[in-house]
Amino acid sequence: MISEKRVRDIMGPSLLVEVSPETSVKELVAAFMQAIREGKDPTVLIKERNNVVGMLNRNDLLDILDPPYTKGDIKMEIFWEGLFTDQWRAVAERKVKDLMRSPVVVDPDDTLMKVSHIFNDRKVSTVLVVDQGQLVGTVSVDNLFNELVNDRFEAVTQ
Repeated sequence: MISEKRVRDIMGPSLLVEVSPETSVKELVAAFMQAIREGKDPTVLIKERNNVVGMLNRNDLLDILDPPYTKGDIKMEIFWEGLFTDQWRAVAERKVKDLMRSPVVVDPDDTLMKVSHIFNDRKVSTVLVVDQGQLVGTVSVDNLFNELVNDRFEAVTQ
């Protein structure tokens, strides 16, 4: 049996952009752009008094832009020219505290399969690695995929 690596073996440093809960969605988009320019993960941490209180990623932002009638049990997929711009104007000044999701957290000793499940189940691309209440790093889909390609793929195909 192959010895399995743990989260601590593939995690990277926390290179996420941080904003406050009072940040506007317009400022959040600027933070996403900054993260991408700096080669950082485009997931934004929402921190208040040095504590992580939430997180948002690009998919969360796109979800916010979806009109309410496109969601839920009874939904209508009706779109028209100009709707994207109208929706952007409607949310641009909203505060991230009203839109953020709870931080998705794993332990350094968690298995890679658990992280894979969390990515699929929670629809996130980055999880925070927390050890004894302290943020010690992150794991992204890219980290996990690289582990699969670089290590496991070779072992399985031999």
